[in-house]
Amino acid sequence: MTLSRRTLATAMGMSGAIFSAFRLSGGARAQPDEEAAVMIAVEEFGKAMLTRDGGLLDRLCAAELEYHRSDGTLQSKAEFIADATSGHSRWKSLNVDITDKAVSGSRALSRVRFIGEAETDGQLASVNIDVLLVWEKQAGAWKLRSPEVLRGPRSGTSSSQR
Repeated sequence: MTLSRRTLATAMGMSGAIFSAFRLSGGARAQPDEEAAVMIAVEEFGKAMLTRDGGLLDRLCAAELEYHRSDGTLQSKAEFIADATSGHSRWKSLNVDITDKAVSGSRALSRVRFIGEAETDGQLASVNIDVLLVWEKQAGAWKLRSPEVLRGPRSGTSSSQR
């Protein structure tokens, strides 16, 4: 499956509606400590991506994780972690800015912006992408169920980066 610009634009617009609906379902009344725990998980995810820490990614990701890559392919947890830690593509620098978050019961959404520099096959590229992270609380810990790129890379970035 290939994602078109129209599909990505639709997904981008839908993310605002998803956050609104999620908040109406109870997310706005989330415990501050739960929001803080999700923010810590987001920060740890960014650190794991930057350092290619497979053990940390394994602890943060749910067994049921599905990653729909920007090229349309679907990866399982094992495939996602193997790809993130392979060294084929690596983050040289990475800042993870949380632009929105919502927690409702055992589910959480965080919209983040990955800003940094990545290297793929010796080529450096600036990266500035928005990602929707879908979290689920499992056995007392927030686990990543689905990272989804919300739009294609911005001007001056490489489309092969996530």
